[in-house]
Amino acid sequence: MVDSSNGEQHEDASPPNLDSPTPHADDGNKLPEIAILQTTKAGKKKSKGLSVPSGKTHFFDLEYSLAAALCYFPIVGLAACVLWLKTESGDNKYLKFHAIQGILCFAVFMIISVITGTVEHILSAIPVIGAGLGLLLTLIRVIIFFVYAGMSVMQASAVKKGKSEKMPLIGNYTDSFVNPPPL
Repeated sequence: MVDSSNGEQHEDASPPNLDSPTPHADDGNKLPEIAILQTTKAGKKKSKGLSVPSGKTHFFDLEYSLAAALCYFPIVGLAACVLWLKTESGDNKYLKFHAIQGILCFAVFMIISVITGTVEHILSAIPVIGAGLGLLLTLIRVIIFFVYAGMSVMQASAVKKGKSEKMPLIGNYTDSFVNPPPL
């Protein structure tokens, strides 16, 4: 790069290598890092996903990636989330993140489902147009279920492959549970 004020040439400062190992604290323990970031050409940071720790769960002796993938399946996932939150150590942020994200995903689906079901039953009581509106809301509930099921399967598959990402809307909220802000 040429400095326009005096015509000297300077080399561009290269961005720091974000894929390098996590720095060590003074006491020699490795600092926990949950997200690995990559700088794009535009200079924006992009998440490559959560780093999968090595090891197995205490309960059922499952690999962490498989245990995290189970958190996204309906009903079974809710039980798996509660199980991993209760039995696994608090310093396994990877499994804790996916357990909380799985619970939040299920909770959002249930809230939307209850609201649309309630409105559907109220509208179906209206003579003449109520049946049509009720049918429309039933169709919307079916579509919401398939979107939820599709997102769950895609997230579980990505987690099992080690390429997990935060889910839209609830991922940042999940981060606040896993990495609470300092007081």
